[in-house]
Amino acid sequence: MQGKGTSYPALEFLTPVKGPNLSQICVEIGSGQKNALQGAQSYQKDLQKQSQQLGLAGW
Repeated sequence: MQGKGTSYPALEFLTPVKGPNLSQICVEIGSGQKNALQGAQSYQKDLQKQSQQLGLAGW
């Protein structure tokens, strides 16, 4: 059910950079190897590395 202010697009549709290790990070969270916070931190590092490799400003 969607209502005003009750839903939001997935991150993959909002960010121009995709972390190449996202699927592995999701597996680690889903299997209990990492909690949500650890997964978010891993993904942030993954995005930072990818952005630096692409030469994007601000990273």
